Amino acid sequence: MGMQTDVLRVFMDHRRQDIDSDTSAEVGRRLERYGVARRQAYSLVLRFLTSPPALLTKHREDVRRVLGVIDEQKVMPPVSVVQVLSRNSVASVGLVKEWLMARIKSAREEVETDQKLISLYRADTEAKLQQVQELSDPDLPRVFHVTQCSACQGGLDRSGSALHVQP
Repeated sequence: MGMQTDVLRVFMDHRRQDIDSDTSAEVGRRLERYGVARRQAYSLVLRFLTSPPALLTKHREDVRRVLGVIDEQKVMPPVSVVQVLSRNSVASVGLVKEWLMARIKSAREEVETDQKLISLYRADTEAKLQQVQELSDPDLPRVFHVTQCSACQGGLDRSGSALHVQP
C-alpha cells in the first residue's frame, strides 16, 4: 500500500503494545496527513479505532470525523463502511446511526431527483415524438415561416429558392 500506510501501521502496532498512550492520536494526525494520497488508509484507521472498546470510547469523535471525511471525499461506499465496522463487535449501530441516516436521506433525495428527471424526459420525449409524427404526416402540410438563415443570420427571400449560399 505504500510507505505512508506502513507509517500508520507502525503507530497502530505501538498502540496495541501500549508503548505510548498518545499513539492513537498520532494515527489520526497521520491519517489527515497521508489520507489524501492513500484513500485505503481510511478503512485501515477506521478498523483500528473500532478494534478495542477502550480505544473506541476514547476516540468516538475521531471515528465521526473519519466518517465525515469518507462521506465528503467519497472514499468508501456506505456498505463498505458497515462491513469494516462489523468485523468486530465493538462498534455499535448507535455510533454510525447519524451517519447512516444522513446517507440514506441523501440517497432518497437522489432517487427522487432522478425520478423527477425521468418523468420530465418521458414527457419531453412524448412531445418530440408527437411533433415528429405531425411533421411526418403527408396529409397534413406544414408551412414554415423562416425569414433568417440559422447559420449566418442573413435574411432569406421568398423567391422560391431553397438554396442559400454564404458569401
